Amino acid sequence: MKKFIILLVFLNLSLAAYNQIIKGTILDEETNSPITYATIYFEGTSIVSFTDAKGEFRLDIKNIASMPLTISASG
Repeated sequence: MKKFIILLVFLNLSLAAYNQIIKGTILDEETNSPITYATIYFEGTSIVSFTDAKGEFRLDIKNIASMPLTISASG
């Protein structure tokens, strides 16, 4: 029973390591105001997020290898 509990704890910790989320806020460099509806994505993938009215975003990257992150906004 003790070995099973240790294995279960180890399995939970390993699965948690693969659930990675990037969160952040996109701000204008000059005015420090949030940039709304900017697009954040990894080029060549369907992983995409948009900033909200506060300039905040959340991007789930659990299946992404090391790739450059692209941020794009128009206007």
